[in-house]
Amino acid sequence: MPSYVAKPTPPNQDKRWKLVDATMRRQGQQQRGLIETLHTVQEAFGYLDVQALRYVAMSLRVPLSRAYGVATARRGAARSGHYRGGDHPRQEGLTAHRSLSRILRARARRRLRSGSRRKGRLSGHSRTLEEMDARMTPEELDQIAETEREAQRHITQRVNVCVAAGCLSCQSQSVKDALDQEVQRRGTKDHCQVKGVGCMGLCSEGPLVSTSTGALYKKVEASDGSAILDTLNGGTLNGDSAAGTPVERLVCRTDIPFFQRQKKIVLENSGNIDPDRVEDYIAVNGYTALIKALTEMTSHEVIDQITKSGLRGRGGAGYPTGLKWSTVSKAVGTQKYVICNADEGDPGAFMDRSVLESDPHRVLEGMLIAAYAVGASEGYVYARAEYPLAVKRLRTAIRQAERLGLLGSNICGTRFSFRLDLRLGAGAFVCGEETALIASVEGKRGTPRPRPPYPAMEGLFGEPTLINNVETFANIAPIIRNGGEWYAPIGTEKSKGTKVFGLRVSGARRFDHGLGRHDCHGREFLYGRRSQILHGFLHD
Repeated sequence: MPSYVAKPTPPNQDKRWKLVDATMRRQGQQQRGLIETLHTVQEAFGYLDVQALRYVAMSLRVPLSRAYGVATARRGAARSGHYRGGDHPRQEGLTAHRSLSRILRARARRRLRSGSRRKGRLSGHSRTLEEMDARMTPEELDQIAETEREAQRHITQRVNVCVAAGCLSCQSQSVKDALDQEVQRRGTKDHCQVKGVGCMGLCSEGPLVSTSTGALYKKVEASDGSAILDTLNGGTLNGDSAAGTPVERLVCRTDIPFFQRQKKIVLENSGNIDPDRVEDYIAVNGYTALIKALTEMTSHEVIDQITKSGLRGRGGAGYPTGLKWSTVSKAVGTQKYVICNADEGDPGAFMDRSVLESDPHRVLEGMLIAAYAVGASEGYVYARAEYPLAVKRLRTAIRQAERLGLLGSNICGTRFSFRLDLRLGAGAFVCGEETALIASVEGKRGTPRPRPPYPAMEGLFGEPTLINNVETFANIAPIIRNGGEWYAPIGTEKSKGTKVFGLRVSGARRFDHGLGRHDCHGREFLYGRRSQILHGFLHD
């Protein structure tokens, strides 16, 4: 028997090894958990050494040479100076929501009475109370949405602060904290809401703040909070007649073509909802497309709508999404998988990061609909470890969806079940290629393999696998909600829909923006925007 089969012991008595052991148990002590475990070691100790590799290899029962190969293939994975935006406490929202907490408590009582318990698929331990038989019904989803909308109707003053990575790096969290404190001091918390939201687009002018008066402010500082609140409807504490007049020195113009010619589909919620609150997403028709697919449509009808829409993959190749889904649906296998490719390794690319940071539930809903359409019951999001904020919000979104019963067994009381896990890449550019990505998810060195066979026929663990990127999945929910015929007229004859762009312009301040457009050609878009920038439309 090989030596690595023996039960290993940690290299020393450091308590941090308990974190590593917990990760391996969560991954079922299997090879597929190798990369996740190596990430945990990296985060806990700050480095990887031979002793750590040997311990992980023995614990997961993989050859030391394979563990070494995986680790050295990701030499760029050493992450220093982790993003600290998550240090600020932000409510996840689930337990704080009255309607939702009542639903969860009622479910808990039902589960306790029934005594039903299921065994964790990988861990072998009893599932927690929240994990047991939590099935979200369409009526409960409507109840959450209506309760959230009713709460929003009582809010007459709104201030949205961008808390995506670009603005957070410019201290937008301190701006939000200052606004919160000022609202508390004025005693207007019952009708004035300060909310952290996703990317508003013009990252070069961050921190960005928008208000219910329609004003967009740029380069806001913590000391500007009082002036911004004075402009909201209702006036200042002493009834200043200037209430409603924007703070001119902070105003960011939105009447220019850069903003006016956008048609947002993927980014329709970005800058409007709190990415850490599932209630915000549900209130803007979140997960209604999933409910519609599960309760009103067959899997073939779902694929037919995607085909009619003309949607093409947004990962680069532009392969027809409906055709790919149809191929995976027809493939024969004992298990099918859905993978979201969020390994955005191209230099200067940050479109997927923006979507994941601003609207993670939208991507999850797209994956769920895809899994239902192709007959998959398990999926993975393969995300860049260099995107810590996106990873954090994805994990929060997955946890919320599981707790609501939107991920797991018998979703919405149907026979459809789907489990989702997160896998972190580690700086290997080649893992953006689908066969290298599959090898990485399997716990192997991320190297491409010849095709055919294609992943649609023989992918993850040798089974049929659907792989689409973040933006492709983010298009799915609105297509199912509105129909393929609604989406098809947008775009060009051979490429339907909108495209999210991240722009860098030499000689001008850097800005990132997702642009969805259907009324201009690419050449007009690129040269038109460049002209605006050079002529100062996007500057003071």
